[in-house]
Amino acid sequence: AAIPAGNSAAREAALAELLQTVRALEALQPPIAELMHLAQLYRELDQPLAAAQLLDRLARRGSADVEARVSDADAAWLAAGEIGQAAELHASLAQTRSGDPAGLAHARQAIERSRSLGDARGTAAMIERMRTLFPRDRALLELAVQTAESYSVARAYELAVELVHSAPQSVTAHRQLARLAEATNHRLRALDEYVW
Repeated sequence: AAIPAGNSAAREAALAELLQTVRALEALQPPIAELMHLAQLYRELDQPLAAAQLLDRLARRGSADVEARVSDADAAWLAAGEIGQAAELHASLAQTRSGDPAGLAHARQAIERSRSLGDARGTAAMIERMRTLFPRDRALLELAVQTAESYSVARAYELAVELVHSAPQSVTAHRQLARLAEATNHRLRALDEYVW
């Protein structure tokens, strides 16, 4: 029976009972299709965090359609306002799949989610975590240099030196190193890089 809109105590009690039933069903570990229905039910009950947590667990299972599950979980975390959790989901998948291109895609997504939090140091920490998994990826190193500039020019300079060593023919890398060398009082290095 429908509960009148004015009876908020009864509506809250009914919602709590319904959520308890849904959690009990979830604990039975039904097939993935049924768990997806439970996640949808959480959304309909305005429980985005519960939906995100369930979808996250499904994404980490490693089923054949893992990328679709990851996409669902990522969207659910964002809908729940938990961007950091979305970043951690991608970071975890990058770590478990560090030997394949999908892992690198997850690393980049983890960094992108971290950047959207607006914390330069947190983003730098995520970039460093991903760089340890993918040390030869030049795009991650370039991103590390850009991010470090917003919180430590000295660290950006160190990373720029590393970037020039990994890409000695890159004019952009040499110009960036020259600018950072000048900003950190490494004038001779700056001159070398400008005339390179």
